[in-house]
Amino acid sequence: MGLRLKTKRGESLAKAETFDVEIVGSEFNVVSNVTSLGHRVGLMSAVPSNALGQRILHACRQNNVGTELIEISEIHHRAGVYFAETMVEPRVSQVLFDRKDSAFSQHHPSSTIVDQLLDSRIIFLTGITAALSPITRETTFLLAREARSRNVKVCVDTNFRSRLWSVAEASETLRELVSLADICIAPTRDIEALFAGSTDPIENARLMSQLSPAETICVTDGARGAYLLRDGTVLHEPALVVEIVDRLGAGDAFAAGVLHSLLTQKDESTLTFGTSMAAVALSSNGEQVSISARELDSICQKTNPDVLR
Repeated sequence: MGLRLKTKRGESLAKAETFDVEIVGSEFNVVSNVTSLGHRVGLMSAVPSNALGQRILHACRQNNVGTELIEISEIHHRAGVYFAETMVEPRVSQVLFDRKDSAFSQHHPSSTIVDQLLDSRIIFLTGITAALSPITRETTFLLAREARSRNVKVCVDTNFRSRLWSVAEASETLRELVSLADICIAPTRDIEALFAGSTDPIENARLMSQLSPAETICVTDGARGAYLLRDGTVLHEPALVVEIVDRLGAGDAFAAGVLHSLLTQKDESTLTFGTSMAAVALSSNGEQVSISARELDSICQKTNPDVLR
């Protein structure tokens, strides 16, 4: 969790003079989206004891994300930052990370914090946290193993970021992490890069079932939609066609839709919720989605009016 500094659409980082600032982070995006759908969630993290830390805490509270498990560091005074440029085809957008030695990357949660976090139905973990530092990697595995021992569901999103660690390091770590998952989410590009997968998402879903005991395996595949492997059957949901406003955050929105389906025990809607949330994220500014469960149901059922009067 940290600050995103984003250029104007079509403006490169090399020439940008002003940036839009937003508090982001994969886990923060997901839990923020889940709270908007009506669920109670909290976030375990650490922030510096300065104005940037206060800004991050304020963003959590604005999004109704519980801050009880966020510690304020008096030792490590950096907040994670990343720079995002949003280019227009044929140019490719890029993200540059500056997260080394952030307060969270140096954070050892207390046993009390761990116990409070695991008083949950589901915990959500990503490959990004595992990539930040040896400390966060150790914490990620501690939480996954403790959750399984306490019958708390573990949802893992591979979320591979090549600018945070090498393919070899990520592959070894994430193979182990998905082996602890009850719910596994992975983009086709991650499966290809890390697990010797193919371009076929159905084959990739079955490959993930060999690596993970997860009862729910979701493979996302961009414009081709998403695939779900459950009970040996692969289901497919095409992506919704939308006008893309901001690409960042679509994967996190998909994960939030998956979690919403599990928390509401609407397993039959896992893909529909996921792809609909991703579509809303793509067509909205910012990395978090502000949407109610009722509006999400309307989008899934294609009953939204053009204008609500």
